[in-house]
Amino acid sequence: MNDTPKAAEMRLGVNILIILAVLTAVEFGVALLPQLQLGVTQVWPVLIIIALIKAILVIHNYMHFPRLLAPEEGGHR
Repeated sequence: MNDTPKAAEMRLGVNILIILAVLTAVEFGVALLPQLQLGVTQVWPVLIIIALIKAILVIHNYMHFPRLLAPEEGGHR
């Protein structure tokens, strides 16, 4: 496929949005495990891991944090 950079970035943004939605659904399901009385009581480590994954995805893809660490372009000071 011959995509423009803007279309590729839009597709990436939509894919990340879908991944975040799925992770939120998983997070909700994990949070409900103690109420289902399946013998699972300590779900907080899993919830923290999911929250960290979501935070990393948002920071990296939506907040443009990697651009802050990139070298300056154009030689301006």
